[in-house]
Amino acid sequence: MLSDYLSRDLAWRKKELTDIRRIFQLSIHSTRRRALTRCGIALLYAHFEGYTKQAGRAYLEYIAAQRLKNSELSSNLRAVTLRELLSSVEGSKKPSSYQPVVDLFENQDGARAKIPFKTAIDTESNLSSRVLREVIFILGLDYSTYESKQMLIDSRLLGRRNHIAHGEPLDIDDEDYDELHQNVIMLLNLLRNQIEVAATSKSYAKAV
Repeated sequence: MLSDYLSRDLAWRKKELTDIRRIFQLSIHSTRRRALTRCGIALLYAHFEGYTKQAGRAYLEYIAAQRLKNSELSSNLRAVTLRELLSSVEGSKKPSSYQPVVDLFENQDGARAKIPFKTAIDTESNLSSRVLREVIFILGLDYSTYESKQMLIDSRLLGRRNHIAHGEPLDIDDEDYDELHQNVIMLLNLLRNQIEVAATSKSYAKAV
């Protein structure tokens, strides 16, 4: 079940993040603490991106398994389906290549929807608030809750992860790291809860 998968995937991520935070808190050597902090920031970002991608794909696969028709999909999912069709013919000069797009508009409402759950979620290896907004749109979820965390996502999480990835120095105090840890866990829980509510309420289906 979708709910079971979301919980299992989140559980091991939270355990790993909690374990490294505990090791960091128990370390008294300053050099070791700095190294552990850098590792911790990298992991916090990795699990933020990884869970967003995996949970999003799992939800879209769940929707695909409902075998809905194009006409039964919510508008965001119809947009995803249309984008997939357009990207498949992008750059083509043959009018015949665009026939599937025309068919979708004219007479494919009754056809079974083909949701590209394997490719629709693209975090671009840099899950900024801008990219996250697109992911949340694709999933048909409410982005407003994330708006107050945009600075945290872009600067304190992604920005620092990029500093670390580029081998640049980075000093973070205990309080800052602990707050970032708690916020990332909150964001992961939020995404799981939103997906579960959306699946239960069938918000992926067109309102009638």
